[in-house]
Amino acid sequence: MMTKCARPASLSLSVRNLIAASLTGAALVAATPEPAAAQTTLDLETARDLVPTLVAVGQPAAAREMALALLARDPTNVPLLLALSRAENDLGNPEAAITAARAAFVASTTHRERYSASLLMAQALAANDQKFLAGIWLRRAADEATTEAERARAVRDYHVVSGQSALGIQIRGAVVPTDNVNNAPTTNRITIGGLTFIDPSALPISGIERRLGIDLSYRLSEDDTLRTTMILGADVLRVTLGQEAATIDPDLTADDLSRSGLRGGIGVEWAPAGATGSYRLDLMTSVDVADTTPVARSTWAEVRYRMPVRQSDAFWLGVGVRQTERLDDALRGYDQASLSMGYSRALAGGRQLNLSLRHAETVSDSYAVDGAETVVGAGLDLGEGWLGIGWSVSAELSQNQFDHALYAPQPRQDIGVELGLSAVIGSAAYMGFAPEITVDWTRVQSNIPSFDTRGFRIGIGVVSSF
Repeated sequence: MMTKCARPASLSLSVRNLIAASLTGAALVAATPEPAAAQTTLDLETARDLVPTLVAVGQPAAAREMALALLARDPTNVPLLLALSRAENDLGNPEAAITAARAAFVASTTHRERYSASLLMAQALAANDQKFLAGIWLRRAADEATTEAERARAVRDYHVVSGQSALGIQIRGAVVPTDNVNNAPTTNRITIGGLTFIDPSALPISGIERRLGIDLSYRLSEDDTLRTTMILGADVLRVTLGQEAATIDPDLTADDLSRSGLRGGIGVEWAPAGATGSYRLDLMTSVDVADTTPVARSTWAEVRYRMPVRQSDAFWLGVGVRQTERLDDALRGYDQASLSMGYSRALAGGRQLNLSLRHAETVSDSYAVDGAETVVGAGLDLGEGWLGIGWSVSAELSQNQFDHALYAPQPRQDIGVELGLSAVIGSAAYMGFAPEITVDWTRVQSNIPSFDTRGFRIGIGVVSSF
């Protein structure tokens, strides 16, 4: 179908006049040409190509009118729907832009079309102050990207929108087979005063751990120097015992090793004017539950100072205090003070090095708890490599020094080592969430052999790849 427009020979026809003359209501109609006047013909294909151009040159109102007219004839035309969404957003109509972008996504048949529709959906949602939903659509855009540049843009915009969103959600989960689900010692023999005792139930039992964690944060207030956030979280650990459990310890059940935890509190971040670093204060409380019975209640506070060292490096220092009340065994309650620090450094090739140190002093009426712990950790993120897999390795060395002798003439001292390997399969990611395979090996050697432990775990979980 052709659309004809009349113009006097002495006047040039502007784009806006051409559109106005080409449209009547919701359909393209022919204007009656004046006698002896020159005619300009605009076919449908040219009209469709003109709509995105109008948006690009800053004429969203004209683009909107032309797109609506053309869509009345072809309501599933993706380029027109995309251009309409852009025009509506430029005109300050985010809800109409959302409607058009959603229709474009539904009608899309290629990754490129779905990528463009997802980006426009996110832009409209952000303009409508729906930043959390905008982040979800940016994850979808990253999943539909056809080039690294497109994915990088979606990831960058995601981080910008996430920083602006009042609501934040982090979900983590894993299934972890292990050869020592009950954290049993490597030997079930203990010698006291020359006499050797054997505990037949103190042997490692294989099993499967199923872990799920959820963290929610909601920004209560924010200005140029201060941000206040409400924090809620939950962790669930469910255990399945291996078949040998019935022989080694018939009284042990999966519920004895399963745990749940709830926590909540307030986080305050502030950056004094003119300061190079920032501070964060967390005030938290939590309860641990075994089966349906609360077994521990904790309250803690931590202040952390973070200072950028170079453009991409940072140093942090933290001081914390904690009080834990054991509801199942009052003697094991404790008070704790801790000092921690860390350093992160960006390396060539997208790699990153993380170092940490933590020392805690614990005071308790229980000789099995009272003491000090020092932990040194190092992690290296190797970035994405072969087959789109992101590799990282970690190592941790710990020392637990107890203050009082309990099972031997001298106080107990434990030295622990933990090695970890993680592989995030980015090539199998969906909406920015990728499967992760973890391998962990732990070894604790004590001056009291009955406290020596060893464990090996292989975990399969899902993590955010950005």
